[in-house]
Amino acid sequence: MCAAYAHVVIGLDCQDDQTALASLAEALAVDVEELRASVLAYDESRFADSSEDPYVRLPRELLEGLGRDAETISLDSAFYFHGTRVPDPDSFYRDGILPLDDVIGRVWAALFELVRDERSTEDWAEFRGEVERDAGGHDGFLYRLKTGDRLHFGPYGVLVRETLLGPSATSSHDYLGCPEIVQDIARCYQSAYGVDLEARFCAASRPVIVKFQSTDVWAGALPTALWFVFAKLRHDELTLNARGGFDGEGRAVPPEDVVDVETVER
Repeated sequence: MCAAYAHVVIGLDCQDDQTALASLAEALAVDVEELRASVLAYDESRFADSSEDPYVRLPRELLEGLGRDAETISLDSAFYFHGTRVPDPDSFYRDGILPLDDVIGRVWAALFELVRDERSTEDWAEFRGEVERDAGGHDGFLYRLKTGDRLHFGPYGVLVRETLLGPSATSSHDYLGCPEIVQDIARCYQSAYGVDLEARFCAASRPVIVKFQSTDVWAGALPTALWFVFAKLRHDELTLNARGGFDGEGRAVPPEDVVDVETVER
């Protein structure tokens, strides 16, 4: 009976709770205020019944209350948010968002610029070779884990922009603080030479959130967006249920898919 309500939305957009509400309402073919009222009226005491995971239960029951079924909701695209620090934010407009194997050489080159007064090109190449072989302890291990397996190449994006601003709420890495791969290299360098390369990088870079649109719609996009709206309208706090998003699986996000590059003041 719900097939008549199948709807294609231009793009699910969790820039904030208001854009999420509007794009969800469009996807569900309901009025924004009807959706808001349904979320506000939801009985949280149902979570005491442990027979069903709340992450699954809340979206299902919200949709049922609106006369909708997740199987009939068609999302043709979604917006995602890539958080990082870079010296040149405009590079995303030129190059898009590159996977790790395409960007790792640029990372090493950028970090070398911060130590070239104290390390020769040969010294730096030797240091890199050692890290890529077996040096650096646990940080070196993490570096080799990420660069040695396509599983970790990304690029990644979150569905809910706010998770980048307050990563502790979803137990996530602070990507606006410093990219993980930069931390791995910088901490190896500090162990070897006693220099805080991470602090130098942070001083020479700016935190940015790159918003992009993709037709690769994450399977958890609809329930995660509903949980985000629920959290903001009811408690104004995010939970782990707002975490997740896009994995490029080694394929770049092309520059034409980049919507905005926002420099974040922290």
